[in-house]
Amino acid sequence: MLNKGGWHGLRGASKKEPSREELLQQARVDRAARSDAKQRSRAAAVIQAHWRGHAVRVQLQQQLLQEWHNKYAAAAAQQNTVLPVAEVFNGPVRLLLMALLPCGSASSKRLIARGHPLQLSSVQPNSSNSGGSAYSAIGVLKGTLALALRSITSSNGQPASVRASTEFSSQALQVQVLQFCQLCCLVLASQQSDTVLDAAASRLLQLAAKDTQWLCPAASSTDAATAASTAHVVQGLHQKPRPLLHALSRLSSMESLQQQCQGAGSGGIFNAAAARTAGLQRVFDVAITALEVFCCAKQQPWQGFTDQFVLVVMTTPGLAVAAAGPIKARLLDPAVLRLQLLPVSTRLASQGQLSGLAALHCLANLAQLVTGCSPLPNKSNDRQPQLQAATGASQPFSDPQTAWAFCGAVMHLLAAASKPASKSFVFIKQHKQRLHNGRNAANGSQYEGEVASNDISQANGSRASATEVLQQGCWMLASQQHLLQLMKVLTSHSQDGIVVWAGYCVHLLQDCHRITQLSGKKEPNAATDSKGNRNSIDSSSLSKSVLNVIAFHPGLLPAMWRWLALTAGLPLEAPLQASRGLDIAAVAGGPEGMQPHVVLVLGLFCRSLAQLLLVLDDADLHTHQTPFSLGTSRAVVSTLNSLVFHTWFPDASQALKQHQQRQQQLPQQRMQQQQQALAITQAATTAAYGMELVRQHAPVVLRGYYERDARQRFCQPNLWTEPYSNLMASLNAQHKQERSTVATTAAVVQALLVGVGLGSEDSDGDNPATSITSPALRAGASSSGSPVSPATVVGAGVPGLRTGALASLLRCAPQAVPFCARLELFRQMLQQDKARGRWNLSPVEGGPPSLKLTVRRDVLLEDAYRGLGGAGHNIKARLQVTFVNAQGLAEAGIDQGGLMKELLEQIVAAGTQPEYGLFTTTQGSGLLYPNPAAEAIPQGLALLKFLGMMVGKALYEGILLNLSFAPFFLLSLQGGRPGLDDLAGLDSTLHTSLLAVKACPAADVEHLGLTFAAEQQLFGKTVESELLPGGSSLPVTADNRLLYVHLLADWHLNARLGRAAAAFAGGLSGVLPPSWLHPFSPEELNELMSGGQDEGLDIDDMARYVQYSNGYSESSSTIKMFWTVVSGFTAEQRRLLLRFITSTSRAPLGGFKHLQPPLTVHKVDCGSSPLALLGGKDVDRLPSASTCYNMLKLPNYKRAATMRQKLLYAIGAGAGFELS
Repeated sequence: MLNKGGWHGLRGASKKEPSREELLQQARVDRAARSDAKQRSRAAAVIQAHWRGHAVRVQLQQQLLQEWHNKYAAAAAQQNTVLPVAEVFNGPVRLLLMALLPCGSASSKRLIARGHPLQLSSVQPNSSNSGGSAYSAIGVLKGTLALALRSITSSNGQPASVRASTEFSSQALQVQVLQFCQLCCLVLASQQSDTVLDAAASRLLQLAAKDTQWLCPAASSTDAATAASTAHVVQGLHQKPRPLLHALSRLSSMESLQQQCQGAGSGGIFNAAAARTAGLQRVFDVAITALEVFCCAKQQPWQGFTDQFVLVVMTTPGLAVAAAGPIKARLLDPAVLRLQLLPVSTRLASQGQLSGLAALHCLANLAQLVTGCSPLPNKSNDRQPQLQAATGASQPFSDPQTAWAFCGAVMHLLAAASKPASKSFVFIKQHKQRLHNGRNAANGSQYEGEVASNDISQANGSRASATEVLQQGCWMLASQQHLLQLMKVLTSHSQDGIVVWAGYCVHLLQDCHRITQLSGKKEPNAATDSKGNRNSIDSSSLSKSVLNVIAFHPGLLPAMWRWLALTAGLPLEAPLQASRGLDIAAVAGGPEGMQPHVVLVLGLFCRSLAQLLLVLDDADLHTHQTPFSLGTSRAVVSTLNSLVFHTWFPDASQALKQHQQRQQQLPQQRMQQQQQALAITQAATTAAYGMELVRQHAPVVLRGYYERDARQRFCQPNLWTEPYSNLMASLNAQHKQERSTVATTAAVVQALLVGVGLGSEDSDGDNPATSITSPALRAGASSSGSPVSPATVVGAGVPGLRTGALASLLRCAPQAVPFCARLELFRQMLQQDKARGRWNLSPVEGGPPSLKLTVRRDVLLEDAYRGLGGAGHNIKARLQVTFVNAQGLAEAGIDQGGLMKELLEQIVAAGTQPEYGLFTTTQGSGLLYPNPAAEAIPQGLALLKFLGMMVGKALYEGILLNLSFAPFFLLSLQGGRPGLDDLAGLDSTLHTSLLAVKACPAADVEHLGLTFAAEQQLFGKTVESELLPGGSSLPVTADNRLLYVHLLADWHLNARLGRAAAAFAGGLSGVLPPSWLHPFSPEELNELMSGGQDEGLDIDDMARYVQYSNGYSESSSTIKMFWTVVSGFTAEQRRLLLRFITSTSRAPLGGFKHLQPPLTVHKVDCGSSPLALLGGKDVDRLPSASTCYNMLKLPNYKRAATMRQKLLYAIGAGAGFELS
């Protein structure tokens, strides 16, 4: 409505009524507000009640302390005053307990149950509540302990008996004595305790728990009564063990010792240390007594004491060092060690209650106790005497059952240490940290329920200390004497004890490596001391030390192979004359078809043998026959060859049949022992470690033996391909109608290029070392990213998966596939790559632009480098070449591939000439390798890279080159690293000299005057290079000569040739990835570049794939006569003819169908007498050739004799190019 004031509206008459949902929401808000108000009110009431209770407790505490001070302060202050024991416990002790540990209170129960240290600062008197008089709880505590100790030991240091008392019964006294013992433990666990308190509390604890005659009245002091009193106290400590165990943990802590020694001052360090040691031994005595008394009790809660002992005490750093000799002897008692500590440690680690750094400390303490060794000091100069002393025979290992249990505990503790820390360990870690910081015990309820972090670094504080614990506290586990003693004891107990020993070593290898990786520290490189000796602990991880012991001890590898031969049905030896049975049936199912305990031993065998092959030279293998005879070496090779092949092509039925036959032949006792050994391998980590080692290192060992066999034969030629041949024969016989499902060439090529279950070539193709050392990774990944097992990759009857298996086999063990099949796959990979990049198409057809190049023949290498040096990946495109002669005129010619062939041949031939200084040759054999001095030549490395690109282009186009590279250089091109045995191909004299140094008597080595330095002549100057830092002044001794031999060989083969060889390899890899060359041996690579061996020319194959031009055909009379004449040539004449036509005397690998450009016979029409056939004059012109086109220009001779004569003259005289 309108009025004088304006529009007033409807004054709320149109306001919307609230909806039902809004009313309900408002009701919920109001209800929540009322509930919150009630909760606040109740909380305030609870807080007020607790505060009033606290005030009352503080007031009561002060009253008790005041009463104690009034009654007993004077007696406690007088050193000669003693009281009856009953009066002591009924008087001052009762008052102290009521003040500090009120009986029945929740705080006392929580304090005792959780073992929190007694925080004496929390019971300091409050002067405002005591009328200005305050009494110190620490003073009362010290006075009570002193008075009690004097009274109990009043009779010449011997415990005094209790006088009969009607007011205070013996049973009540025992209860109060137990509570007093718990108070002593809480005092000992406190960081606020000092040396005096520690000494008094530990002595009273020992008297109350062991020397309990004083608990019994004098009239009834019998052995039975004493035993009953002791059992009552020990039982009480057993039921609530945390106070006792935390006290023992704090006293045995090295940090606690340092703090007490520093706090005592310079004059009291030795007294403080002695007092602390005595107190520690007393508490140890009580704790071990509790272990011994209830060692046979299996039911709860007695078993919980041992669990807590392991979790709290055995995880304390330095425990084994702190324990005295008698204490160690009691801990090593079989009733304690074998029946309690080792099984409980194993169970707690397997259940995840003991993990991370706590598991490592527990392992270090157990190892030091059992072996009797001390941890290594931090200073490296103090370590050498300890390392040289190594370990003596371990007395506990005289019992095979103890050794067996020790191995199981070590395996589970190492596996647990390599995992994230559990909640229980986090609680222990936090508890010990709070002990150190002296925080209020009232906060215990807060950190009891804290959620453990999964991050290892957060759980363990500084995870990097895990490496230090391994290297300093567990070094003795890697000592040779310890491992040999363990092996001897376990195998003497059972033939299958070697399985336990193998599991023990495998966990040391794998878990120590994993822990080092988790710590964030890289393993230190090998280093030498001032004498050139390697320190095994400082220079490498614990796992490498174990590995070296197993690999280089002369008896361990043969012992493992004998066990494998007897247990798994493998051949012990293989004669050289054997031509059948090279495909071992016992491994036909692959590693997944073998028993876990066999795989475990086999995995350790392969890993150790791979380590040995790093330094095993050909003389050791063939002459000295170490570590195996040649027959055993052939057996190892045939077994591993079959195993690696059947990893991807398993025959499960055959493997199961072999296993059943072996099990039927085992006696009953052997089967029981085997089942006992199998229990060790049931852990998932142990079985997985064995499988991982087999898959990773069996191909490495196989490759190492294959390279040695290529240098000097010791195996049958068909050994490597026998499983493949058997598989192909079986498939062809059983599935003739399904041949297309068995790994067609195109499908395998596709798998190799883009990865069927393998990953893309781009990700791993340039790293052949990975494909050699990590074949398990080559099994690929599923769509979710998880690894795919070989059994999944193979798949029965599925073509694609069969293809992936063959591709995987080619990556990890290419020698198992025949050379002809690998060659065909290589060529198909080239064709696939050309099709993907459209390199085989002309620009008109949609291909990339051709590379146009004009070169002068007199400076061909320089012009080619300027024109193609920066082509990069485009070098795969077509080349259009124009040659310019000496007169500066362009040569006539049509480039259909022939000019490119001539260009590549001429570039490589010019680049390898001595005047350029880019390549040099080996002594005797004349094989090429890059000149180490090429890096000093202007643009030398760039020219080497360009030559590598040209060789790659020739391989890419299938053009044969007339050259052969040294095997050690080809090995580096494949991504390998040549070693000592390859040095013979570079310098046989130096190789012989190094072998002489290796075999020289130890006393004569230093007289050779050698140092860790090498010399070379560079442009007339002698240049010295150090093999090690300071190597020029480091003499070669008997201890470090093996290191010198391999370092010098490595310097000559890798360091000296490094930059030159890397430049050539860089150019080659720009065209062909190194992984494409990995399936071939160095000898096969030379054949790939320059053709097959000169074993005679196949005329039929040559005639089958030849082309004819300018009027010739297969039916021409001259052509028929030509093949008849050539068939009559000797092998040498045929090679000369091939060299005359193609510029190389070697036929292309796989036959003339792979020759590029194709072999062509071109007709040269020459006039001749019609009577030539009847003896008249025949054609007088000589045949000629265009090697760039692989073309023979053959005149139309009429008589065979004339053709033979002219051909022999031409190929002998080397007639050259002629344009037709």
